[in-house]
Amino acid sequence: EDEEILFTRQTGDYNDTPDKAFFILKQFLEEKGIELPSVKAYYGIALDDHHIVERSMCRFDACVSLKTIVQGAGAVGKKIIRGGRYAVFTHKGKGKADEIENTLDNILRVWYPSLQEESLGDSVPFLEFVHHCLDKTIPEDQRITNIYVPLKKMRLENDH
Repeated sequence: EDEEILFTRQTGDYNDTPDKAFFILKQFLEEKGIELPSVKAYYGIALDDHHIVERSMCRFDACVSLKTIVQGAGAVGKKIIRGGRYAVFTHKGKGKADEIENTLDNILRVWYPSLQEESLGDSVPFLEFVHHCLDKTIPEDQRITNIYVPLKKMRLENDH
C-alpha cells in the first residue's frame, strides 16, 4: 500500500548523509513531542546511483512513517512511498552505505538478471532500517536493514 512519510533530504556522500538526515528528523520529532511508540518505520531512499553521480552530489532522503498524522515544517516535508510489488532482501550487519551499496549492487548484477521479470518498477529501491542507524544500543554487526527493490506489476494472461 502507499505509505505517507515525513522526510528530510541531505546531499553528499552516502556514508555521511544518513546520520545527518536522521538527526534532523529526530530533532523534528522531539520538537513535535512525537515519541518512539508513534514510529511505524524508518526508511532511507538513495536517489542517485553513486556509480554515475559524483558522491558529493548524491541525494539521500531520511524518512519516517508515523502512526499519527504530523505536518512537515522547515527542512522536513511529506511524500508518499508508492505501494506495489517489491522484492525484499535482508542485509545484516553494519548499516554503512558502502556495505549496503555492495549488497544492492549484487542484487542488481546477480539476482535481477536471473529473474524472469519484464523490468524493475518505476520507483527507486529503498531501505527499511529495522534497527535505526541512530540507535547505538544495537551492535553494528547485528543491525538489520531490509532492501526493497520495486518490480513491475505482474501481467495476467487476460490483461491486454
